[in-house]
Amino acid sequence: MFKERFTECNRVPDITIYRGGLHCKDIVLDVSVACPLPGAELTNAQGLTRKEAGVKGRAALARQNQKTGKYQVIAQENNLDFVPAIFESTGYMDDVLSAFVNKVVTHASELRCIPKDVLYKHWVKRLSVSLQKGLCMALVRKVFAATNKGHGGMSHQNAISVVDMEMVHVNNIRF
Repeated sequence: MFKERFTECNRVPDITIYRGGLHCKDIVLDVSVACPLPGAELTNAQGLTRKEAGVKGRAALARQNQKTGKYQVIAQENNLDFVPAIFESTGYMDDVLSAFVNKVVTHASELRCIPKDVLYKHWVKRLSVSLQKGLCMALVRKVFAATNKGHGGMSHQNAISVVDMEMVHVNNIRF
C-alpha cells in the first residue's frame, strides 16, 4: 500500500483494511511480537530494574513506539490510518490493538446482531491461537536449526510435519 502511493518507500504494511463502514480511511496494520523477558532481544534489557522488568506491557509499549515512529508519518502522508498491532510473546495485546479490536467487534456486533462479548471472545481466541501457532513454528525452526546442523537425519519439513500446524483445534474451531 505504501509502495503504491509512495513509490520511493520500500515499507509494506502487514495488513490493509480498506475503508468501509468502520472507517473513512484505509487502515494499515504492522504486526509485531515483542518478548518481555529482559535480555531476550538485542536491547538495553540489562539496564532494566526489577520493577521496570515487571511492568505489564513494557515490551509491547517499546515496540509500539518503535513502529509508530517508523510508519505513522508515512501513513499520514498517504492518507492512511496506522495501527501498530503489537503482541507480547506471553499473549498480552497492547492497548492500541485492544482498542482497535474492540472497535471492530462493536461495529460487527451492531451489523450482525451478535452479542459483542461473544464476538470479542471469538476474535481474541483466534488471535491467541494464531500467535501460539507462530511461536510454536518459530520454536520448531530454532530447535531444528540448533540440533540438526546439517548432519543428515531429520529435515526441516519432517520436523514440521511432526507438529501439524493446520490441525490445531480450540473449542471445535479449526484454525
